[in-house]
Amino acid sequence: MAFLGILVVPSNLMLSFLVSTRKLHDSYVIKRLQIPIIIGCGILFPLYDMPFHLMHLVMGSIVLFLMANALESFVMSHFSKIISKNLAHGVFNSGFLATEAGTFGRTVGNMLITSFGGGSAYSLQRALYGTELIGCAFSLSLVYCNTGF
Repeated sequence: MAFLGILVVPSNLMLSFLVSTRKLHDSYVIKRLQIPIIIGCGILFPLYDMPFHLMHLVMGSIVLFLMANALESFVMSHFSKIISKNLAHGVFNSGFLATEAGTFGRTVGNMLITSFGGGSAYSLQRALYGTELIGCAFSLSLVYCNTGF
């Protein structure tokens, strides 16, 4: 886990440098970052009942974790640009609301992991990454429908 944390800063710096030098819009980057997340979920999703190799799990986890962190930074950047100016002031400002939404999402995620954990490790992995794969594909389709190609 510490290794993943160490990889986050250089990957975000590299991605920020690429985006700033090419003058890419946040929505363009958001669309493109969701594709590696879907690939990472696909790597970790078990298609048949065989044990994974360690490298398989490590590579899928690295792709998924790094791209999810990078996606979060661009989503928050895009959110800060489109939020109403009325929500930028006061106690319940946009930063507080985004933090609370993230906390609520983590709580729901923890409850789902707990509820899925009643079976074997294989069924837990299928339930977690299958749900995430469907959610990411649905999110990507919503982004493409609302912003175009």
